[in-house]
Amino acid sequence: MEYIQPYLDYFSAHPGWAIAIIFLIAMGEALLIIGLFVPSTAVLVGAGILVGTGHLAFWPVFLATAVGAIVGDQFSYWAGRLFGERLKTLWPLNRYPQLVAKGEDFVRLHGGKSIAIGRFVPGVKAVVPGIVGMFNMNQLFFILVNVTSGTVWAAAHVFPGILKIRFGLTPSSAAGSAALYTSGFPKPIFSRLSAMYAAFLYSPAPPPSGLIAGIPISPESSDTICGSNLSMVL
Repeated sequence: MEYIQPYLDYFSAHPGWAIAIIFLIAMGEALLIIGLFVPSTAVLVGAGILVGTGHLAFWPVFLATAVGAIVGDQFSYWAGRLFGERLKTLWPLNRYPQLVAKGEDFVRLHGGKSIAIGRFVPGVKAVVPGIVGMFNMNQLFFILVNVTSGTVWAAAHVFPGILKIRFGLTPSSAAGSAALYTSGFPKPIFSRLSAMYAAFLYSPAPPPSGLIAGIPISPESSDTICGSNLSMVL
């Protein structure tokens, strides 16, 4: 509770700044490597608590969270597309080679679903968008998954605080419950939900040979999902 309470106090006293800060926090959490050091969950659950108490309006908070997450992942993806494999040699990724390698394995294992699932997996969430861009994932496909999964991610972070208040908890006890959330208790639940969401969105059955999520694979094209680096189906 002690590390959520300052956000509650500041947002209550400065509601005009709250939406801008929420957007920047959600975006920063989705940026390459930077997301490792952004306290997004505490801030966003705290914002949800203030929505529940009526100090903040729901739609501005929810939209700032979702749009921030989408924009951050999009910037990371474009960095991967722009620099390609050279991205791994640039700062700050060159300071975290083991995390980058883990992210590459994650993308190879989960394919297009890695964008949705990765949002809820500590560590790799900070590198997955850049890696799929580096692997030349189709841009339209990435945008589709980014927008839909970013919306789910926003709901998963804003609604817990709202629901705590709606079920009759006081702001202080809700902050304590939110602290339990930020400690990692519900993370496996949301990881499973994101996997189910991704499976529902893309297809329960493997697509025909030569397709990934219905997108033709051409090793010569830079617009294939992960190009020749990946040979998988969702």
